[in-house]
Amino acid sequence: MPFSGGIEPNSICSIDHMLGAVSALTGDTDEATTRFEDAIQFLRGAGYRPELAWTCSDYAEMFLDRAADPSSASGSGDRERAIELQDEALAITQELGMRPLTERILARREILRS
Repeated sequence: MPFSGGIEPNSICSIDHMLGAVSALTGDTDEATTRFEDAIQFLRGAGYRPELAWTCSDYAEMFLDRAADPSSASGSGDRERAIELQDEALAITQELGMRPLTERILARREILRS
């Protein structure tokens, strides 16, 4: 993919993360999954932990939105995968003191419990 595996220099945001988020918003969850997975692999290898936390959080949101959509033909396990991604993001955010993202993830979990 022509823009895969890099960081957007003006924002320090993974290009695959951005493209995954756009794909998720447009409903192309197959493309979003590919892009988010590529971003996570790149970010883990490169050690960009703050961006990894944001990517995991946004990827988890895609799974949670899909699991909550009654018309979605999503596979089982979306909610579990989302929780795994949130757990990884929370571990990073708490270690690095990324309070706004920590609070965002915890708020989403509170909504899910309701």
